[in-house]
Amino acid sequence: MIAISTIWNSLKHEDGAQLLAELNNLGFNAVQLDCKITEKLLTQMESQIRIGMKVVSVHNFCPVPPGVLQENADADLFLLSSPYKDKREEAVKHTLRTIEVAADLEVPVVVLHLGYVDVKDDQTFSPNFSFKKKSSIIRNTMERKSSIIKKRKGSFDESKRLFDLYEWGEREFEAFGKLVTELRGKRERKQQRYQDAVLFSLDKLNRRAMDLNILLGLENRPRYHQIPDFYELELFFAEFEGGNLRYWHDTGHAAIQEKVGILKQEKWLKTYSEQLIGIELHDVKELDEYLAPGMGELDFKEILRYVPGKAVKVLEIKEAENEEEIIEGRRVVEEILGKSDAAT
Repeated sequence: MIAISTIWNSLKHEDGAQLLAELNNLGFNAVQLDCKITEKLLTQMESQIRIGMKVVSVHNFCPVPPGVLQENADADLFLLSSPYKDKREEAVKHTLRTIEVAADLEVPVVVLHLGYVDVKDDQTFSPNFSFKKKSSIIRNTMERKSSIIKKRKGSFDESKRLFDLYEWGEREFEAFGKLVTELRGKRERKQQRYQDAVLFSLDKLNRRAMDLNILLGLENRPRYHQIPDFYELELFFAEFEGGNLRYWHDTGHAAIQEKVGILKQEKWLKTYSEQLIGIELHDVKELDEYLAPGMGELDFKEILRYVPGKAVKVLEIKEAENEEEIIEGRRVVEEILGKSDAAT
């Protein structure tokens, strides 16, 4: 089954039933609810969800939290990585609400953005703020490896330097490699307290997810300072072994990281294929994401060979893409998967 994210049309409709009807008219009978679905839209959707339209995943934070305008709603609006307890607990509170919504609708997966490392943070380590279990063992392993860095937000200007060099055609030049190394080092010096914050958040979320039989998909991100990076996934899975944490892969985010010299898409997929619970499929042209498959540069045949048949598959396409491109994007994916997999 190939689903589509409501990110494509959630801002177009004031009626949730009409929103789902538009997607159904495009040939989709399954959706991912995105972070711009309001409480009102959700309520309007429920009857249609219960009689036919399947929800395969819910993206945190859903519904839009109280006091937040729909157009301002964002999956990074509240930070599970915040080292400040009040801010972190606010993010946890809204995530718990998303988990409960998923349980009410009998949706198996909630997709999470985990936040980021603030590389401009003056503190490199807070001795009174540490989540110590298996994580300390994994950290030692991480430090012995050549580190791979990435992520978004907070330090957006640092990522912009990297993106600018790429767009100026500097990818193969020495300055580009030096900048990647510099940014990796900055992240490594600041990352521990943010990793600890995420572990505190996940501890609460994992327990509730286990109670409600919901899987939590930890999504890869496009920028060097965002969480999780490649090794942080190992850290989180080890800490909560036997729990409900899984990997959620975003093709566009991984492509951006590969383009700017951080990590190849294939490595994410090969390493974490056993934990892979779902994938968001969108194409990329240069650094422009959220295009329909087939409209950009990605080799979806190569990507999808690592994806288990049981994994959730979601087209995540921006609002600007037209209906014909969406239909063609689905056809591209279905052709690769084969009709039998696409229809299940």
